[in-house]
Amino acid sequence: MIPANLIDAPDTAQPWPEEVASSNGTTFNVLSQGAVGDGVTDDTEAFLLTWDLACAVENGAMNVPSGYDFLVYPTIFNGSNCSSNLQLQMDGTIVAPKQISAWDGTDGENWLKFRNLTKFNIMGSGIFDGQGQIWWTCKKQNVCTTVPDAVSITQSSSVSVKGVTFKDSQKMHLRFSNVQDGTADGIQITAPSDSPNTDGIHVSESSNIVIANCDITTGDDCISIVSGSTNIQLTNIYCGPGCHGISVGGLGANNSAAFVSNITVQDCVMENNTNGLRIKTWQGGTGIAKNFVYKNVEMTNVANPIIIDQFYCPHQTTNPCSTSTNAMEIEDIQYINIHGTSSSSIAVKFNCSAANPCTSIILQDINLVQASSGEATISSCSNAYGSFTGTMMPPSCLNMD
Repeated sequence: MIPANLIDAPDTAQPWPEEVASSNGTTFNVLSQGAVGDGVTDDTEAFLLTWDLACAVENGAMNVPSGYDFLVYPTIFNGSNCSSNLQLQMDGTIVAPKQISAWDGTDGENWLKFRNLTKFNIMGSGIFDGQGQIWWTCKKQNVCTTVPDAVSITQSSSVSVKGVTFKDSQKMHLRFSNVQDGTADGIQITAPSDSPNTDGIHVSESSNIVIANCDITTGDDCISIVSGSTNIQLTNIYCGPGCHGISVGGLGANNSAAFVSNITVQDCVMENNTNGLRIKTWQGGTGIAKNFVYKNVEMTNVANPIIIDQFYCPHQTTNPCSTSTNAMEIEDIQYINIHGTSSSSIAVKFNCSAANPCTSIILQDINLVQASSGEATISSCSNAYGSFTGTMMPPSCLNMD
């Protein structure tokens, strides 16, 4: 559909100025480079031309104006030749092509990829619309082995994403990969609860990442953190219906080594989720997950509010997992003031390895009751060691360190 503001637009509104000087630098509008914004015309070339112009100047900005739907095909926005302090002012809507064939000739792993950037900001009130429905069907039918992430920021430092909305990603909505010093603040992410692998925000091989004030409803993990990540802070996150919660892992797949440390999750709300706070590792892996703090988290009707699983094996019904004496180490995990309701009777589950038990788990002021009845919940522990203090519902099953 052609946007209303393109119908009978006054001639005086054109041509769009190629550049606009500002106190901070120069802003380049995608419309001035030939973008149409009707949601049908391919605007990819216009976006790349605008990107190059903004890259060439200090404090440059690429403007995606409101009121338009810009169709952009799979694209890599390379920052290797960019000046510093580049900004994507994102107030319109960018839509992905609906045809899987649009990814022919690419690696199939990305829709919009931003890489090799320093001091890069995406900000505004706009929408990244992945139009992922055809990919979800393909995935459910086991036809697609590779599905693209919507927006990836990789091999970059000092980056931020603020205010924008992501919806209906093909797979993961926003990925930070090999990023140092990154922020996601005030963003909204939405996808149906049955959309496969549509993680909200995914963090890998990254450090010093702050995710704050975000509203996320997806078909998979609300936020997922995997190997190589350290100093990750999550604050004021809402994980809505259908999400699989805030997950660290699965770590150690295919007997690999994995390392995750210094994770803080604070002042968050989980509602009608499959999982709340989850750490998951594969058998046979090596490495360590340590120094996690979960504090002030409210659960509403969550099936597994607190769970550590060192025997993660998501496809065991069709491909049984082999057993192994190796397991990643999990230690120094704190749960403080976790309260609310569980949709199952087991609100706390620590399923740990005899070869490498979970150690130094601290429980403080845990109050989780059954959602349907308000009755007490129970905890389940295997090879889990630690201590507890304060209110304890369900009663702790930890072995004392």
